[in-house]
Amino acid sequence: MKTFSRVGKKTFAVVVFSCAGFLSLCAAETDFAKARIEERSRAECVRQVNEILKTQNEFFADSEVSVAEQSRRSRDLCERYEALMLAFPRDVSVKILYGKFLRIGGMDTRAEEVFSAAEKLEPSLAVVKGELGAIAAEKRDWAKAFPLLRTATELEPGEAIYHFRLGEFLSEFREELLAAGTIASRAEFDSALQGAFRAACASAPSEAGYRWRYAESFYEIEKPDWAHALAAWDFIARGLSEKDKNALLPQIALHRARALAELGRIQEADTILRETAGVPALSRSRREVFEIIRKKKNGT
Repeated sequence: MKTFSRVGKKTFAVVVFSCAGFLSLCAAETDFAKARIEERSRAECVRQVNEILKTQNEFFADSEVSVAEQSRRSRDLCERYEALMLAFPRDVSVKILYGKFLRIGGMDTRAEEVFSAAEKLEPSLAVVKGELGAIAAEKRDWAKAFPLLRTATELEPGEAIYHFRLGEFLSEFREELLAAGTIASRAEFDSALQGAFRAACASAPSEAGYRWRYAESFYEIEKPDWAHALAAWDFIARGLSEKDKNALLPQIALHRARALAELGRIQEADTILRETAGVPALSRSRREVFEIIRKKKNGT
């Protein structure tokens, strides 16, 4: 077999390394070109999304249009979203925005398809898990909803809405979850329920609605800690704005009276109850608290 001469070997090495360098340069240029194409593609996607969102916001803000016009504009937005998904099939943000628009319009079947497509592209997005879980819960498919809603809280523990949704789900499907053994015991369930609402409060401390729902949750658990319930209602009362006090203080007073009665602080509960006497809408609840007071007085 003929062998390379020393000169031939040297020449061959130069040629090989030159080719390798050329190929490496071509690969770098190709990667750069791809990056530029992707950058321009992304910029175009963002531009179109912003145009759709502008139209969508105008649509939501315009309440003085006929039903027929609302339907026409809704269809137009759906068509634009669908076209955008076709043009940018791997853009998850487009699917999320479209899915949320569909949910607002009550088109949950298509929304579920869109969010499912987003989930395949990005399996670990809390917003997608949360929306799919909410859709499943509304369809009363609790077995599918529970892991999705729980996973959303784990993926983004600082996002209040996911904890709140989980809490509302637990509240609605308590019997199903306990009967199926999905949650082992009532004590574990009660801890999960209140933990979800408490986490929502911690994640969004300025949202009074979350605090209110947490305080209400004491009525849903088997063994309420009435001292903590009283503290929750006291905290809400202290945080009320001046404009909300007239409307909400009588209700809060009734809740505080209930907690005080359960704690055996009868005189305080009775005094607070009398402050709510002028609110007819609370008369039934007042009678219930008076009954608790009567039983406490009688030791029953």
